[in-house]
Amino acid sequence: MLEKRIYTKKRITYKNSLLLAESLLLLGDFTSMNKFCDFLKDNKPKYVSKLGPKFAAAKMISGNYQDVFEFSSSLPVLKTTASEWIVFYSALSLQMMKNYEKSAALFTKVSDSAKNPLIKCLSTYFVVNVLQTYSQLTEEEIKEKALLLRSRINKNYTYESWKAYTESEKQEIHIMILTKIIDDVTSWLFF
Repeated sequence: MLEKRIYTKKRITYKNSLLLAESLLLLGDFTSMNKFCDFLKDNKPKYVSKLGPKFAAAKMISGNYQDVFEFSSSLPVLKTTASEWIVFYSALSLQMMKNYEKSAALFTKVSDSAKNPLIKCLSTYFVVNVLQTYSQLTEEEIKEKALLLRSRINKNYTYESWKAYTESEKQEIHIMILTKIIDDVTSWLFF
């Protein structure tokens, strides 16, 4: 058993940790997922950041948005895609808790700094569409932000290549749960 190998025998490899995190997320076993996160904090803290998007997604699915925010805010911001996802989930949790001003500010920050095109697009979409009335940006800045992103994406992707890219990204469980939002963003980008 994978859990026995990790918890009892202390064979805490990244591969085993990833498998257990994904299994628990697929099973919707959020209590065990939180227990595993705490275990990693004590035994392999570097894995918490690497697997952070999966832990954040589990907390998001469970509907505990305050927990998502506290967890994601507690992790260091690194120059990794996993870290970008963690900050994205932090902003999304604020939006779900109806803390719109802080959410808009954090989505703006993610939109400006994200290297991952999907994270950049999702964050920008929230800033210029969902939370535009709560943003500190002027109406002109919002229009400019939307146009800049659309032109960048349309320069690098066709509709078909963007769909292929997003479908490949959805292989990750923490991204797959965002399918509806990703589809909305795709429609906004290309139509």
